[in-house]
Formats: sequence, structure tokens, C-alpha cells
Amino acid sequence: MKFTCAICILLASFTIHAQGVFQSIFHDEDGEKLRGTFITETPQGFLVIASHTNSGVPSDLVFAQTDLSGELLWTSKIEIDSSIYFDVYDAILTSNGGYMICGYYRPPPGDPQRAMVIRTGSMGEVQWIKTYADGDETRAMSIKERADGNYMILGRRTSLVDDDEEGFLLLELSPSGEVLSSASHTLLDINDFAGTVYATNDGYVVCGSVYTGESDGDVYVGRVSTDPSLNFQHYYRGPYTDSAKDIFQTSDGGFIVCGNRQQSTSGDATARRLFVMKINVYGEMQWARKYYGDYLAIESIPKRIKQTSDGGYIIEAHSSYNNAVLFKIDALGEVEWANKYGQSYDDVYLFDLIITSDGGYAATGRWEDDLYIFKTDAEGNSPCYQYPFDLTSTIADFTEYSGLGSVLSSYEVSNINALNKEFEPSGTVLCSYLDIQEKEDCNVDVYPNPWHDEMLTINTCRKFVGGKMQLTNALGEIVLCAPIADPLIRSDVIVPPGCYVLKLSTTENEVVVRHIIRS
Repeated sequence: MKFTCAICILLASFTIHAQGVFQSIFHDEDGEKLRGTFITETPQGFLVIASHTNSGVPSDLVFAQTDLSGELLWTSKIEIDSSIYFDVYDAILTSNGGYMICGYYRPPPGDPQRAMVIRTGSMGEVQWIKTYADGDETRAMSIKERADGNYMILGRRTSLVDDDEEGFLLLELSPSGEVLSSASHTLLDINDFAGTVYATNDGYVVCGSVYTGESDGDVYVGRVSTDPSLNFQHYYRGPYTDSAKDIFQTSDGGFIVCGNRQQSTSGDATARRLFVMKINVYGEMQWARKYYGDYLAIESIPKRIKQTSDGGYIIEAHSSYNNAVLFKIDALGEVEWANKYGQSYDDVYLFDLIITSDGGYAATGRWEDDLYIFKTDAEGNSPCYQYPFDLTSTIADFTEYSGLGSVLSSYEVSNINALNKEFEPSGTVLCSYLDIQEKEDCNVDVYPNPWHDEMLTINTCRKFVGGKMQLTNALGEIVLCAPIADPLIRSDVIVPPGCYVLKLSTTENEVVVRHIIRS
């Protein structure tokens, strides 16, 4: 499998450690669809975990590490049986530098869905894959590392005997994936549920939509805490159909919720609105606002909400014109700025968002069938395909109810079992070839690639004379930096086997990048 990449970049400086803003699109030359589902910031740049999708069915995982300017450093792949459906809900960077990934897989017909957890090393090398079930259907939706080095997995559990029995599964796992404890919490008096779960320091909180028979859909939030006084189940009813999509614990101990509202069932395409609701530590509503504009009028679906350092919030959404959207609100929900990203008529979706160490934002998803990664500054600015738009905010009318019971019923689940999942390792796919800002009148050839003990030859053109050559390893460390004195460069540099980024620059700061392998 090879990747190619189309990139537009604006760098703060030439050095590989410079903080920049970028948009990157990575294409799989084998024709497999890619979508990014998780992004984290590393000392080297950004690591994205993506899934291959064939005819809409996720089948395996791809790790892609970029540097701080969006250039690809390495990729690796975990191949999972292509006959099953596999999807990722959450992933974390662990204290030992590796990753824990959770989700679920759907085996062949007749077998129930099973929660699945994967542990890898820092470059995506698999250490173990396990599935968890007790005979009912399970999904692992959230994962958190505890101070003692164990992991808390929060998921969904659906009875195969009673379709109305929906609940949440809480697992404590050892670093090797063994079940240390398990419990299940059952939702009371709810006919249907669709939403997400968020692990807190003292338990978890759930948000979604509920259908109690008295409305077409209400916002639901339920909390389970080690402090019983903080447990609650509330629902929030408006005059329309409302559904919560994401929840985040705020610095004051309360929660911020985002979702969408369908204001009409008459077929009016402009009736959908996006809302944000702030509740306190006990679930009591403090404020709620709804948002609409040229690009948030139809099918506006929020994906992520996070609190920013100034007490405001950043929301990731999908617009009515199939574009990715970021907008920033202050601590009381007033709009500060709103941007859409992507070209018209291209499907651009975001699935994960982080606030970066420089106060900007990074997100991942898909651009059509390709992996999409982008980085903005604190104002949402990006070098290309960015379009500011006006976003209107008004008060969203909700009435708060607590008639679902004050706590979630719970019971111990003693027969959860862990099964090792077999997989075929595909090896590491290193150094996909990447061209950035290369001019058509100057081809740059690097050979042999991969190279072993041979002299490395770099054939450039005269405009690079006087410029600079830089070689960087997969950890972002510069192992060679030298001036370019001749268009034909021959180097006997000795470096360990691995993946390297060769960056050539002219005196006019035109840049060409090649990814090469030392075998």
C-alpha cells in the first residue's frame, strides 16, 4: 500500500520544528477509502488513527504521523479481517508512549457485536487485540488511563433477549487487557437511546436523545459518580425534536452539550438548527443557545465540543453544503467567529478535534474518499479552502425535567470474558512519497530509494544551488543539514535504518520534500 498526498502549507519558518497551519489530504493509491477518526499532538507533530472503509465498511486501521507542518513522516497499518465491520470510537496516547484504541467489531451474521480494544506501540505496532462480551452485544466507546496504570473502558450493552434493555458497560482492564472488574448500569424508563458517553475523573456522563412517548425526542444527560450526591438523570424538552451529540466536562465541574434540533417535520430543509447547552455539576441548565447561518441551515450536525483556555468553546460540525465547520463561542454562547473548510460539492467531514499546544486547533476526517488533516491558528485561520461566514445565535427554549429517576440502576457483571483476536500483521508502511510545492520545470529525483550502503544521489536543478538540504528522522531529529553547492548531490551519510524526510529549499524558500527509506 502506498500513499500520495496533496498539501497546501503555510509555515512560520523553514525549520521542521516550526509551528504552522496547514491542510493535508492523503490518498491511498490502492483505491481504498480512508477516514481519520482520532488525532493527537505528539512532540514530532500530529498522529492520526484512520480506518480503511470498503463500501462503507471499516476493515483495518492506519496510523499516520506528520510533522508540525503536515508532512508525512511514517505510516503503519493493522489489518483486521475484511469480512467483519470494525469501527473506532475512542483512542488515547498512553503514559508509556503507545496507544489504546477501543471500538467494536461485527462478526459474521448470527454472532453478536463485541467490544474490541487494541494496544499498540508508539508506531502502531500491535501488542494485543482483545474483544469483550458476556453473550449480549457490547461496544467500547470511551477509554481512560488511570493513575495506577490500569484502564477504564466505558461502553454500551444491549440485551439480545430483551430489545428494550439498554445500558452502559464499565470495565477495568489491566495493561495486558485482562478484566479486573466489570459493572453494568441500566437506563430506566427510556424506550430508545442514541448518543455518546464521556469518562470523567469520578465516573462517567452520558448524553443523547430519548423518546419517552411524550415528545418526538428530548435531550438526555445522565451521570454516574463515586459521589452519590452528583448522580442524576435529566432530560431537556423543547418544542421540537432535539438530539445531543457530544458532551464535555468544563473547568467548573459542570458540562457543555452540543446537538441539533429539527424545528419542523413539514419538509422545510432550513429547519435544522445546532444548539449548545451549559449545565452545572448537578445537571441544572444554566443557558442554551441555537445557531444558524448560510452554512448551518440544513443537516447541521455537530461532532465535537471542547472548552478553550479563555473559558469559551470550540465546536466541530458538518455543514449543509458538505463542508467541515469550526466555530468559536464565548463562555455564554455568543459567536466569536465561524469558518467552513473545503471546496463546494466536495464531501468534507470531520470526526475528531483537539486544541493544540499553541492555542490553535487540529482536526481529522475525510475529504471525499481521502484522509484529511488540518491545523489552524487560534482564530481558525488556515492557508487555503477556508471561508468565514456569518452565524446567528438566539436563545434555545428548553424545559428541564428529572422524571427519569435520580440515579441509574447498576449491577455487577461477573461473566465478561476477554478473547484474543487474531490478526495478520501487514508490516509497517513507511515513507510514502510526498511532493510539496514542486515546480513543473524542476524535477527532483532521489535514488536508490530505499538505499542501503550505496551512495545516495539527489538530482535537482540549478535554482537549488545556494539553498539548503536537511535530513530528518521519524522522531523529528535533524541528522544532516548542509548547503547545496551543486545541482547533483552525492551523499555518503550514514544513518540507522528507518524512514527519513529529505527537505530541499531554494534561496527563495521554495521547498521540495522527499520521503526516503534507509534499509
